[in-house]
Amino acid sequence: MICWWIYGTKDDYSRSGTCLAKNHAKKGDVEKAQQFYAMVLAMFPQNKMAKKELKALQNDAARKSQSSLTQLQKDHLIALYSSGKLKEASSEARLLSQAYPNNPFLQNILGACYAGLGHLNAAVVSYRRALEVMPDFAEVHNNLGVALVDLGQLDTAIASYQLALEIIPDYAEAHNNLGVAFKNLGQLEAAFASYHRALEIKPDYAEAYNNFRAPDLA
Repeated sequence: MICWWIYGTKDDYSRSGTCLAKNHAKKGDVEKAQQFYAMVLAMFPQNKMAKKELKALQNDAARKSQSSLTQLQKDHLIALYSSGKLKEASSEARLLSQAYPNNPFLQNILGACYAGLGHLNAAVVSYRRALEVMPDFAEVHNNLGVALVDLGQLDTAIASYQLALEIIPDYAEAHNNLGVAFKNLGQLEAAFASYHRALEIKPDYAEAYNNFRAPDLA
């Protein structure tokens, strides 16, 4: 496809910008393609095609970044975190992030370590870094919501959980956590509905069951 930057109507700008972006993407020049999509969105923020294609390029770059870490490295960090060695896990993740600064897995596990150590603001920063690279990382939206609840930012936490559920509608943990946020806001009917949905998806989910059966929701 041959296209060029056209000076004319708004539709002309939009069509030529997206056309040039697609051509650069096909050639493997992802950075240039992202620049053209960003230019289109700067002028036409509601351009659905440019939004969709830019997000796809960003997510593809994030997945490639993730693949640069070996599975052994990932498993080792997860094992450290799961065994409660949060300081050690965060130290190793920080070292690896110097080599892989745009790796969303590293930023997610760093955020989880910081949250576990009580460094909630640092956790939020790490989670948001991960989402800048990989906006459809549902687990990070959920984790960010948990940290925001602990910071007392309930409305923002609810928005994070809802983003996680837009990506994975059957995400039981996000439904349960959304219920916790609603309960803390005093919205008991919404909390009840969220716990109920979590149990529909995952009937043996003990935490959601206990929340669902809590006396103040009866």
